[in-house]
Amino acid sequence: MKTNRGKLFYGIIGLIFVVNCLLVYYFQYVKNTDADVFTEVKLDASHIDLGNSKLNQYSFADYKIQNIGTGLLTIKNVKIDCHCTVAEWDKAAVPPQHSTNIRVKYDNHIQGYYKRVIVVELNTPNSPIVLTFAGNTK
Repeated sequence: MKTNRGKLFYGIIGLIFVVNCLLVYYFQYVKNTDADVFTEVKLDASHIDLGNSKLNQYSFADYKIQNIGTGLLTIKNVKIDCHCTVAEWDKAAVPPQHSTNIRVKYDNHIQGYYKRVIVVELNTPNSPIVLTFAGNTK
């Protein structure tokens, strides 16, 4: 009889431990994940055609990003694919229903067609987003 009580006691303690672990996991990792701080964005354009430009001059592409969600929008990082491209953006969080810009400066030092890729990490479910621009240097 005592062995059954012991098994029952340790079984209940084990069950309480497992439930406790699941609750801690839920409140620490699931409930407080990026899902709570995600927002949504709208882009005016993800690709910009810069057309023709002169050799050894700069071309600029401006991407407008609107925060259409309910949380603050944060641009975590902007990665570019070429040393001839520089990206500038406001590091401050963007409130809901406001917008921000990412300005990309391209050094037209090589003649011919070009296409560049910018990867933007945001606090959105579809992050990162990919922006592109293209043009022709004459």
